[in-house]
Amino acid sequence: CSGNLVLKNSIIEGTIDDALNIHGNFCVFKRAEGNKLYADCKGAACKDYTLFGTGDKIRVYRGSTMEESGEYMIESIRKLCGTELEFTLDKTVGVHAEGDVIENFSAQPKILIDNCVFGKSNTHLRFQSRGEITVRNCVTELPFMLTGDMNYWYESSPVENMTLENVKFVGVRADILCNPEFMPTEKEPYYHGRLSVRNCSFDTETPITAHHIRFIEFKNNENTSGKEMKLSLAECGEAYVDGDNIL
Repeated sequence: CSGNLVLKNSIIEGTIDDALNIHGNFCVFKRAEGNKLYADCKGAACKDYTLFGTGDKIRVYRGSTMEESGEYMIESIRKLCGTELEFTLDKTVGVHAEGDVIENFSAQPKILIDNCVFGKSNTHLRFQSRGEITVRNCVTELPFMLTGDMNYWYESSPVENMTLENVKFVGVRADILCNPEFMPTEKEPYYHGRLSVRNCSFDTETPITAHHIRFIEFKNNENTSGKEMKLSLAECGEAYVDGDNIL
């Protein structure tokens, strides 16, 4: 999806898996002829969505990495046999390898969730968009997940700017998990971008578990039992807790 996604003043309970999953889908490069690119949309959920549109900007990445190898604009789309698509692009296709991943860079919604309650469910909330994401004044019994998969489900895209403010995380399951599935490289070691968590409360002592995210800010948050909270981080970039750089 694209544009603005707004969810306000709602109580959402008893949901099944996933309670919320805002995402696009990567597809996979097969071959190219001139300005025509052939892609396989083989993600497990791809059959349910229109993934690309005329005028959309796409980016190609080397293998399952975040190393960009080309950017194009779609002039037309033709559906071929099975899950294969033919894109007519605005220029000659560069050198790419079969299996390189393609992202729709235009389908990146801006997300606002305000004054909502999520509970009474054994599932989670997934966020996958480069658009600005704001969650504020909410209560959740469900974990927040920043995911991304370049291997099986092919769900995209990286989170680039997400702010959680005045959110009450209730119960030990209610935390923040950043666990993308991609291949990090020396050139592009991170998947997600910026996560800022401010003025929130947590029952758990480990509010954030994350790997391969570029920047984390954790400011003015509290544990409901007054215990010290620690972030569990691996292969992350800068991380600040109340102004102190912990990485």
